[in-house]
Amino acid sequence: MRCSAFTGAAFVYLVFIVPVLAAQSVPQLDVLLRALRSDATSDRASTELLNLARSSSEVRQRLVNELPPLIAIGPRGNEKPWQNAAQLAGSLRIVEAVPALTKWIVLTDGTLTISRYERLGDNIAGQNLARIGDPAIPSLLVVLTRDDVDERTEAIRVLKLIASPRAKDALRTQLRRETDPKLRQVIENALAR
Repeated sequence: MRCSAFTGAAFVYLVFIVPVLAAQSVPQLDVLLRALRSDATSDRASTELLNLARSSSEVRQRLVNELPPLIAIGPRGNEKPWQNAAQLAGSLRIVEAVPALTKWIVLTDGTLTISRYERLGDNIAGQNLARIGDPAIPSLLVVLTRDDVDERTEAIRVLKLIASPRAKDALRTQLRRETDPKLRQVIENALAR
């Protein structure tokens, strides 16, 4: 009899309570996603979304769907929301955001110091591709085939920061192909560490 009472309570919880809780979180999630797109509220919304996504697969999945298009359109004069979207994607290792982040790999900002350069402090897209890690490597390999030296430079910086065996293999392969002497030196330095 106890088993059926427990089963009955579990049934009530699953059928009646869980849907009510889920319904309450959806409006909050919509509000936070709208707030993420606003300069004035983006920082706070980003922090709350990160905390929610770490504890809720539903919230994480919603971010998987929402962040890549937001990142893909770029800053468009609204840099803070774009930066927060990129940082959320990197912090949550949202692989689906890799193509959108790769699109903006040459977007850099701010004063550059050696330390900031080393950790991609001037490159939000690059930082977050590095956070995503190995799943970003195929997109970075595509960037390495482009003619644009700046794009290749940033891809090399990201691979250097990823620093996994796969990233180092990609750097070694690029070293054999690279025609720009300065980039060859950058790759050699990355591999020497």
